[in-house]
Amino acid sequence: FRIPAAEIADLFVAEIEQGIDALDCAGPEVRRTPHRAGIVKVGSAARGLDAAERAAFEAAAAAHRRTGCPVITHVEPGLGLDQIDLLAARGVPPGKITLSHTDRLPDRDYHRALLRTGVNLEYDRSFRSALDDANPTLRLYVDMVSEFPGQVMLGTDGARSSYWRSYGGAPGLDYLLR
Repeated sequence: FRIPAAEIADLFVAEIEQGIDALDCAGPEVRRTPHRAGIVKVGSAARGLDAAERAAFEAAAAAHRRTGCPVITHVEPGLGLDQIDLLAARGVPPGKITLSHTDRLPDRDYHRALLRTGVNLEYDRSFRSALDDANPTLRLYVDMVSEFPGQVMLGTDGARSSYWRSYGGAPGLDYLLR
């Protein structure tokens, strides 16, 4: 089934301006929490967007136009320029776009092409290997941040409990801080 982009945009805007919906543990009711979203995140899985992905990207752009909220995307290797083109064509300034997981394709020319558009890039593969000179993400980060200061950031993408020390995992969510 397909939810219209306008309906998805309304949900994004409500979660930005009013609070995020949550299921009530005591029953099937959905309640709005006081916690508001600070970004809109969308993603695509292949070159060219399917109908659901297109609706999500259109909704993210509409929510940005209504609220000014930044947009972060999940990027499969090599697909960042397609996402930038789509969002920019729908009114999202490149400086309000962050592409995540882009270090999965460590091609410096590709990263330069992305960064020249004015977007921000988030690298998170360093979370999965030692923080030393052999780490390809750190080498890419050092190269790109020297050319494009303020547009590149490190993240952790630590969404699995196996990465959290509180669940017996490693390296822990404070990995980059340590």
